[in-house]
Amino acid sequence: MRRQKALKYMKTDRNTVLRAAELSKLILTEDETEKMVTELGKLAEIIGNLDIGDISETGSEAAQPVSEAREDEVKPSAERDKILQNAPEHTEEYFCAPDTFDKGGDE
Repeated sequence: MRRQKALKYMKTDRNTVLRAAELSKLILTEDETEKMVTELGKLAEIIGNLDIGDISETGSEAAQPVSEAREDEVKPSAERDKILQNAPEHTEEYFCAPDTFDKGGDE
């Protein structure tokens, strides 16, 4: 039953692949889209077939921290002016970088 529920939510179709490609800023050909539908469908099936069993009865060792967190320390850093003078483009406070979230395509 659990496996059937998992597979229900992991359905991979053309629209899912096209949406993922759009969010990833990928431009896929028709062949690439169809290949991705097949490959992601196989991956979803493999994930759906995983059965990790009942983990509600784990021992207390699972809740133990792996290591202690260190104390925060304020340490001196480089001077802002010296760093910014090496930047090709900047304001008085930060570096300027080109936009990386445009839609792409014709410019």
